[in-house]
Amino acid sequence: PPLQRWLANQEEAGAWSDDGASVDGIKLDPPGAMSDQEVRRLASEHLKVLEANDTNHDSRSLLLAAEALAGLCSTVQESHDVMRTLGGIEVLVKILECGPGHPAAKPAAAALANLSSVLSENRDAVRQLGGIPALVSLLLKKPDSGAARYASAALANLCVNNLANQEMLRECSGLSALLGVLKSSIKKSQSSKASQHARGFGLPFSLLSH
Repeated sequence: PPLQRWLANQEEAGAWSDDGASVDGIKLDPPGAMSDQEVRRLASEHLKVLEANDTNHDSRSLLLAAEALAGLCSTVQESHDVMRTLGGIEVLVKILECGPGHPAAKPAAAALANLSSVLSENRDAVRQLGGIPALVSLLLKKPDSGAARYASAALANLCVNNLANQEMLRECSGLSALLGVLKSSIKKSQSSKASQHARGFGLPFSLLSH
């Protein structure tokens, strides 16, 4: 099927590797339109894998299931309602509560970012199910990880026109956690530019240091 071929191409291209992962990579584009029935079938199928967590499935199965859901939620807006009504948001939050070392942490955070991008009902549901503390925890535990960058995007979406989410983010020390991710990103960028300059490439000074 087109979605499965697309996922295989994403994996081959390293879309989910920590090296080079960025917030820009969240808006994925799986090909082709799907019926509501197909959306529900796919979401249910992959949620069942994640619900079992690592009890009955290996880490690769968990990763692929979360990747599929992140892709599904990126452009198929009908999936946003489906995921909420199927309990998908709760499943994704439980994955994140396992920490940044969980094999599906990064695509699970990406899926939540997509699910929070349009519907206010989903933003409220993520808060009510404990998603904000779980996302902040990813930032605190490993601010330089790919999971943290996707979590940052999810938190940004969650706070759009939602005072309750903004207040919870503050209460969870989310602002300082986001600053930690920003500092980590700046430090990594400066280090990369310095390395390029040492090899004879890049600017003679870092714009970020001025």
